[in-house]
Amino acid sequence: MNGPPSSHPAAAPVRLTQPVAGPGVLDELSDALATGWLTTGPRVARFEDAVGRRLGPDVHAAGVASCTDALRLALRARGIGPGDEVITSTWTFSATAEAIASVGATPVLVDVTAGSLNIDPEAVAAAITPRTAALLPVHFAGLPVPMDALDRLAADHGLHVIEDAAHAFGAARRGVPIGARPGTIACFSFHATKNLSCGEGGLLATDDAELADRVRSWRRHARRGGVDPARPWRYDIVDRGDKCNLSDVHAALGLAGLQRFDADQARRAALAQRYRRGLADLPVDLPPEAPAGDRHGLHLFVIQVRDEAALDRDALYRALDARAIETSVHFWPLHRMSHWRATLRGPEGRFPVADAAAERVLSLPFHAGLTDADQDRVIAALASLLTP
Repeated sequence: MNGPPSSHPAAAPVRLTQPVAGPGVLDELSDALATGWLTTGPRVARFEDAVGRRLGPDVHAAGVASCTDALRLALRARGIGPGDEVITSTWTFSATAEAIASVGATPVLVDVTAGSLNIDPEAVAAAITPRTAALLPVHFAGLPVPMDALDRLAADHGLHVIEDAAHAFGAARRGVPIGARPGTIACFSFHATKNLSCGEGGLLATDDAELADRVRSWRRHARRGGVDPARPWRYDIVDRGDKCNLSDVHAALGLAGLQRFDADQARRAALAQRYRRGLADLPVDLPPEAPAGDRHGLHLFVIQVRDEAALDRDALYRALDARAIETSVHFWPLHRMSHWRATLRGPEGRFPVADAAAERVLSLPFHAGLTDADQDRVIAALASLLTP
């Protein structure tokens, strides 16, 4: 028999991430639907133009269905394929390596630096072989990778640089937005969890106008219309195409998100500082802040649980879940995944930093809609669970 209802109802969950909706979103979606454009149309062009102008005056943007697609097409545009190796971080989502493998190249995984969990330039240098064609750094959690050492390696060895900026829209390195660095290609994600969200979507940013045009052609089967004035229906296929276009409906969400992006980032910055103050005396390592002159993308707030804490990471995850506080682990490194283990070359034990961090990292609730009260609840729960 069920007992009487509790006089202390369960607390509402504190979400790890949460898309921010508002009148601007509904207005953009309604306008998109009213035009009859549901696939790639004028709103995609507007979104590409708005993102390009935000990144810099010489940036050309090509919207696609996902960051995975952007990475894949960037590699293809650089001529990377079978027989090539691409060096990337083991501390990333599987999509990074999937994009490399999808063009026939081999992902070569390397370790990360402690604290930032961004790719380790010394490990990159040690992994370069005559088959290396490109470097693919990942700006983890929105913290820009210090690109100087990687740029020198790329110049010395004649390598391409393609940036996985899935976490880094809004970030900048030495005052230059990620996505505006000359000569490189940056690939962004606008998935539902990202700071700027289209629900689903991605974008490739480059200073090469011809390359951006090629990607825009590939994303819709490399189809060209108007090739025969006498036959208006006739089109041609001018290259080996693909099907990974961004739709106007998704672009409408992105355009609405751009309108509030700066305000949302300011809120994230305030939340990050509140976490730093509230967690300063707990047995956790806080994520590094961006160095002077850089701007953090503020996508994730990832702590690392120290050995002296009352609970280890897994026990802490379960205890917070029992208190209706959502957390996650970013990331379980690729070299620990069954499929990618099978592709590794070289000895075991070459990821000591990633292996140590994999047992300690925990991503806390962090989004522009997080209230002070909910964040205080997270901080209080951590304090009670991690200290005797």
